[in-house]
Order: sequence, then C-alpha cells, then structure tokens
Amino acid sequence: MKEFQVFKDTLSNKALKAIYEESKLEVQNETTEGTEAFSVALATQWL
Repeated sequence: MKEFQVFKDTLSNKALKAIYEESKLEVQNETTEGTEAFSVALATQWL
C-alpha cells in the first residue's frame, strides 16, 4: 500500500480525478457492485 501512497503523492488532485473518471468509463458495463468488484473489473481491463 505504501507504493500506492507514493504514486498518489506524485499526482495533483486534478490528475487523480482524471484517472478516477477514466477508470469509471473503463468499467461502466460491469454489473458487479462494491469496491472489490470495481478493482477486479478495472484490473481485468488491462489483461
């Protein structure tokens, strides 16, 4: 988790929001719910 915090600290709030918004678009057709489902759907987009 430290790696993510370091990554997060290198980005502006605007950049983080843009990444989040793009991620939502990538997984918008998923029917699962919750944070874990979002993470799984996002991860499988890049496989």
